[in-house]
Amino acid sequence: MENERNDLWKSVLADIEIEVSKGIFITIFKPTVLLSLEENVATIAAPSSMIIDLLKRRFYQMIKKSLDKATGKDNEVVFVPKTVLTIIKDEKVGPLFEKVEKKSFKLPRVREEYVFENLAVSSSNQLAYVSATTVAKKIGKAYNPLFIYGTVGVGKTHLMQAIANEVFKNDSSKKILYLTSEEFTNEVVEAIKTNVTGSMKRRFRNLDLLIIDDVQFVAGKEKVQEELFHTFNILVDKGSQIVLSSDKPPNEMKKVEKRLLSRFSGGLTVDIEPPDFELRTAILLIKAKKYDFELPIEAAKKIAEKD
Repeated sequence: MENERNDLWKSVLADIEIEVSKGIFITIFKPTVLLSLEENVATIAAPSSMIIDLLKRRFYQMIKKSLDKATGKDNEVVFVPKTVLTIIKDEKVGPLFEKVEKKSFKLPRVREEYVFENLAVSSSNQLAYVSATTVAKKIGKAYNPLFIYGTVGVGKTHLMQAIANEVFKNDSSKKILYLTSEEFTNEVVEAIKTNVTGSMKRRFRNLDLLIIDDVQFVAGKEKVQEELFHTFNILVDKGSQIVLSSDKPPNEMKKVEKRLLSRFSGGLTVDIEPPDFELRTAILLIKAKKYDFELPIEAAKKIAEKD
């Protein structure tokens, strides 16, 4: 009976997914679940009162139409606030409200909360999101390197650290290093200064996954670029994964050696555009939920309308 109910709701959601944007579907619909369907009354659970409010006012008729079509009956739809995760234990219910497994150990300098499951996705970052999740599943085999660029505050760091957390979650034996280009520079300079370049090279070149944030700051630093170039070649040759971020694409970077720029462009280069209205709204709802703040959906939309 439960399987039939879940299959029915999947059918309804598949119908709705065609009618709404990617951001709306992921944020609003995917975390829902059909709790019961008795005497033509469908009870739908949603993660928060904010989501319920939006479903009632903007999408009630759409849900009813899809449900009536799937059942062949005239149904009434009611919503209840209930944590979906307590009901569906084996299914993923969406990137915004999925339970994140806590570990007693973590990666250095990588924030545990930066995971794919709580990253808001819309058309402005969808390609980067899909590329990052693909890389996390197949490190060293798809899009190597993955080069992500965009202005400040669009979520590059979240996405990069989500890759690190996902790889680590799936295989904690993987050697993973996340650092900024400034930290990479400091390590290279210190190694040269103290004559321990051998240990520094072993540290960087024995990794399964190397992630460097804000790589544009290696511009004009010849020794750092040389070390990064050789590290890059060795890691790629041995099947390790490299992920880089910058505020601009490789072809717009100045004072960086052509051979290094060629390596940067050798995999997949994706940009993250400034968040659109839907993504800004979703981000506001996520932040409100994180801090247990009841933010009405209309208030979030009003704030998101401001550039």
